[in-house]
Amino acid sequence: MTQSTQSKNIIKVCQGPGCRAWGAQGLIQRIKDLSQGTREKPRVCSSACMNRCGGGTSVEVVSRRTFVKIKNSPEQLQSLLCTQPAMP
Repeated sequence: MTQSTQSKNIIKVCQGPGCRAWGAQGLIQRIKDLSQGTREKPRVCSSACMNRCGGGTSVEVVSRRTFVKIKNSPEQLQSLLCTQPAMP
């Protein structure tokens, strides 16, 4: 993938021990699955412990400069995808 076609929407998922207890290991794939059919797929990657422990998996949405906690909610996952649906 060239730099010009690379997604600017980067989502980092914490893989520290507390976040793994909230299901962080499968979260990356779930986000990728949800982004299928969108125009610009986010680049989803794992991260070392973000030191934002407690209350869910820590997720950084780099393009928004925000951190969120995910507690296995489909609605929360959908809100991470700052992408537009693919055109038919």
